[in-house]
This record gives sequence, structure tokens and C-alpha cells, in this order.
Amino acid sequence: MKKKQIYLIALFLSFAAISCTKSTLQQTGEFVSDYNAAASSQINSFYGRFSDNIIMQTYAETFPSEENQNRLDIKIVLRSKFKRDDPEIEQYKDIVPASFFYVIKKDKRASYLIRNGVKFRVVYCSRNDRVISDLIIDKAKMLELSQQKPELEIAKAKNNNSISADVKQILIALNNSLPIVIDHELQIKMTKVDVNKLNELEYSLEIGDEMTERIKSDAAKELLKENILRNPNTRQLFMKVKSIGLSNIKYIYKDKTGKKLNEVLITESDL
Repeated sequence: MKKKQIYLIALFLSFAAISCTKSTLQQTGEFVSDYNAAASSQINSFYGRFSDNIIMQTYAETFPSEENQNRLDIKIVLRSKFKRDDPEIEQYKDIVPASFFYVIKKDKRASYLIRNGVKFRVVYCSRNDRVISDLIIDKAKMLELSQQKPELEIAKAKNNNSISADVKQILIALNNSLPIVIDHELQIKMTKVDVNKLNELEYSLEIGDEMTERIKSDAAKELLKENILRNPNTRQLFMKVKSIGLSNIKYIYKDKTGKKLNEVLITESDL
């Protein structure tokens, strides 16, 4: 091959690489601009199906890649309405960033950027800017999260077609982030969130060994129900559950072996 031909090929390849880099940089900037213009409402729409307290504000910004000086990576900040010392915020430390994977997956440009090496750093913090969790989503993480498919009953629900794809994706993300401790005093751990065959939102809760005998009685069932109804968030949760086509909320209490100890059903008439 002549030297001139080799030179032209090398020149073409160099130009192609530069063009590709510019295209990726341009799309990175466009993603950040579009995200900051509209994502706040989109994110609250996504997470707000279950709680208005999860996300108060979100924004995106670029930062230099540590691996490639010609690339910018993207930082997404998700600021919670919870205060710094609110224990509830810890329950969402894994759920929120993992759930954001589905927001990225839906966005063609974000998927393109990740395929081309751009990393998304997803930071979840309290309203006082205390960092609760910090997750990097890149090609490897996308593949890992895509392969996590927990066994859920939602596919068998009566009105499955009325349940939006977003809700199904949230359930998958929630379950991939479980178990989480929701009550240290009573040793209660959430192990699964699902939609059962009766179109009820169903929480599976694992009880510590010291509490198993106390949970079994009818008296305990009434106390558990009273505690749930006293929680000011229960009514709000029920209204959101109803708005996505589900009927009731069921709490299933189990021991560490998975044996059912008790259950509590919350219906609209209880509120």
C-alpha cells in the first residue's frame, strides 16, 4: 500500500474518531440541558406513583471523565424532601439510584451515551445535601441491572394491562434493592413488594425471631393494623395505589423461613 493511501486512511480514521467524540460531547450537553429543563416533573411523575416525599429536586451537570480527557460524564443529583436526620431516608438509599436506571433505560439518548462510554453518576441526598447514596451507572452496571429480574406475581394480576410499564419497572427496581429494615425496634424487614392476583399491593415483611410468637395472635393483628392506620402516610399511599388501578394494600408478616405469621389488609373503608 502506498504511503499516501496509508496517510489518507489514517487521516480518515482520526477524523472519524474526532467526529464521534464531538457527537458524543454534543449529545452529552444536550441531554443535560433537556434534563434540567424538564426532568424534575418527569422524575416526580416516575417516583410519585408511590410517594411525594422521595424526590424534591433533581438536576444534571457534566464533569470531566477520569478515563478519557475527550469525554464528559454526567452527574445526576436527586434531592429528597426528607431531612438529614429523618430515618426514613435510609430506606431509599439503594432504591432511588437503582430505580433511576429505568429512567435512563427509557431515554434513547442516555442509552446511546452509555453505549459510547459516558458514565452517569447518580447521587441521592437529603434536603440538607447529606449524601445518602452514590451510584455509577455505566455499560457494565446497565447490563447487571438489566439481568436482575425478581420473581413477581404482578404478571398474574387480574387487570395487569391497566398497570403502567413505569409501575412495573418501579416494582422491579424496588425488589432489586430489598431487603431493607423498616423498623429496628420491632425487627421488621421488608423483603418483597408485589401486586397479587387480586390486584392488591402486597408487602412481604420478615419478623425477627424474638417477635415471631407475638405477631401470630389476632390481638397482634389489630395492633399492627392500628399502627399502620396511625401513620399519616398511609392515606396518601392508598390514594396513589388506587390511582394506578390497584384495590387494597396487604401486609404479609413472615418468619425468617418464609412461614406466614399474620397479615393485615387495608381497604378504603379503613381510612
